[in-house]
Amino acid sequence: MNRKKLIYGRGINDVNFHVKVNGKHINSYKVWRSAFNRCYAKNDIGHIRAYKDAEVCKEWWYYSKFLEWYNDNYIGGYVLDKDICNTTNTKLYCPQNCSFVPQSLNNLISNGGVKNSKYTRGITKQKNGKKFKVAIGDGTGGSNKIGMYKTMDEAKIAYKTAKEAHVKSVATEYYTNGKIPERVYQALMKYEVEITD
Repeated sequence: MNRKKLIYGRGINDVNFHVKVNGKHINSYKVWRSAFNRCYAKNDIGHIRAYKDAEVCKEWWYYSKFLEWYNDNYIGGYVLDKDICNTTNTKLYCPQNCSFVPQSLNNLISNGGVKNSKYTRGITKQKNGKKFKVAIGDGTGGSNKIGMYKTMDEAKIAYKTAKEAHVKSVATEYYTNGKIPERVYQALMKYEVEITD
């Protein structure tokens, strides 16, 4: 195959039907191509940093193979996640690691706390320099204030405790309401925050 026709030098569209309808790519193809973009795009430094060392498994280099998995697992309106059910401890897009989840849940796991903290995510030092404020992201762009703490160590423990409890609470609500499959729920119930975060 001509290398110019490969998706990011790797992906092969090997199906015998059009992946565009009315000039727009079908969703399965967009999701497949997006995984390659996250892993192999060369033009967005911030984007590349967020997905440093991420890869697409060789099985999914073939669109037909990804499509089989997609058809068995896709949930309308959900996004592809490689971290929640990760069984390989790698940043690998593959059947074992991936699942479809609500965008808010994906955000909750991926960014977790208040952005732009120069200390630890979710922790900011107050202007008077005497206390540390802890807040956790809610997955929708907002944050929940947890409290004020005298030391960074106390703040880290508070962040870890609150974040883990919040993720498990959200997971239980989603699962109870039939919004996530059991596999995703079970993985979220084991969710832990590294104390060094």
